[in-house]
Amino acid sequence: MKLRRELEESHPWIHRITGYSPSTGHAEPGWAVQMSFDLACDTGRRYHQDAIFFVESDQLFVSFCDERRQKTVVGRFIKRLDHEPRTDCKREAERRHQLRMN
Repeated sequence: MKLRRELEESHPWIHRITGYSPSTGHAEPGWAVQMSFDLACDTGRRYHQDAIFFVESDQLFVSFCDERRQKTVVGRFIKRLDHEPRTDCKREAERRHQLRMN
């Protein structure tokens, strides 16, 4: 995967994380990477993402990747991490770390 290769080559820490909505069941795998907000938005835009989630000092933000980029507070990051993996995830990698989106 091109994005994963790019992230691994340029960032010292990268980890798979799956965001999901408990109310709809929709889940989408993504990457947790240590990088600046602007670089994260630029990377998201390059890979045709409408928005990204960004964590700073345990605060979870969401932002558009385009010229509308602006951090909008979602809540505390740690409160949204599931310690009990969802059993309906197909792959073990998706079960390891999951983030509730609502």
